[in-house]
Amino acid sequence: MGCIRWKNTKSVMVKMVIETCLSGIAFWLVGYGFGYGINHDNSHDAFIGEDENYFGLSGAEETTYDMYSYFLFFMVLANIPSKIASGSVSERITLGSCLAFSVLWTGFVYAIVDAWTFAEGWLFERGFRDFAGSGVLHMMGAITGAWGAYFLGPRLGKYKYNKPEFGKLDLKDSHVKEVLKNFD
Repeated sequence: MGCIRWKNTKSVMVKMVIETCLSGIAFWLVGYGFGYGINHDNSHDAFIGEDENYFGLSGAEETTYDMYSYFLFFMVLANIPSKIASGSVSERITLGSCLAFSVLWTGFVYAIVDAWTFAEGWLFERGFRDFAGSGVLHMMGAITGAWGAYFLGPRLGKYKYNKPEFGKLDLKDSHVKEVLKNFD
C-alpha cells in the first residue's frame, strides 16, 4: 500500500512534514489534554482527559515533572498512526483532505484512544496492555489506511486499465526495486 512512484516522492515527503507540523499543533492544543489530562485522584472511569492544565500545555510550569519532554515524546507517537494511514492513501487523496484527516486524527481520535490505554484510562483499568504501540499505534494506522485505500480505490495510472492484477507485484517505478537489487 505504501509504495509510491518516483515522480511523487518529493511531494509526499513535503506533505509528511506539513502533516507533522499541523498535527503537532492539534496535539498541543487539544490532543495532549484529551489524552493525558485524566485526573487519577478522582476514581471515576474517565472517557477523555479534562484537566485544563494539559490543553496547550498551560500548566506545564506548575507540574513536578518535565511536561514538555512528555509532550514531545507523545506528540511523536501520536503522529505515527496518521502517517501510516497517509502513506496508504498516497497519490489518491488531495493535500487538503490529507491534512484535515491528519489533524483530526491526531488531535481527537488518537487522543481519545490514547486516554483509554496509555494514560491508564478505562481500558487500562480493565487489563488492556499494549506492547510497544502494536495495538494502539500500528493497528489503528493500518486499519485506517486499509479502509482508506479500499474506499479510494487504486492509484490512477499505476495499473493497466486502473485495475490491479492480484498476485503480480509491479516494481517498475518503486523504491523497493532499488532495495531488492542489493540482495542479488
